[in-house]
Amino acid sequence: ALGPSLLASGSEDKTVRIWDLLTGECTRVLEGHSGSVRSIAVGGDGRRLVSGGMDNSVRVWDLSTGECLKVFQEFSDMTWSVSVSLSGRRVAAGSGDSSARVWELEADHEESEFGGEGRESPLAIRHPMHHQ
Repeated sequence: ALGPSLLASGSEDKTVRIWDLLTGECTRVLEGHSGSVRSIAVGGDGRRLVSGGMDNSVRVWDLSTGECLKVFQEFSDMTWSVSVSLSGRRVAAGSGDSSARVWELEADHEESEFGGEGRESPLAIRHPMHHQ
């Protein structure tokens, strides 16, 4: 889990890195993207991390093992933004193809797609006070 002394970063080298803030050491490297990682988000329980990037994909990672649990490749342009629900059950992402999508992870399917008329789809998710 991503605890209070850990930091996650995405970068141009196509990786997500987990850093120990107390020692400054990189404790884990998550590899799998084929392009720069542009956005990351951590679920409320700290167990899952979601990343999106220039390879048009959204990846869901298990932070305790470093394993990539799921890859969503539905976008036709880069992933600009990602978010994960407090419970870690839903993932949302916005893309340069002017769409935003929401996936229900337990059901393993896309729950919603939203099309836009703009050039990019930045994404903001409002988390309710209770876990959904």
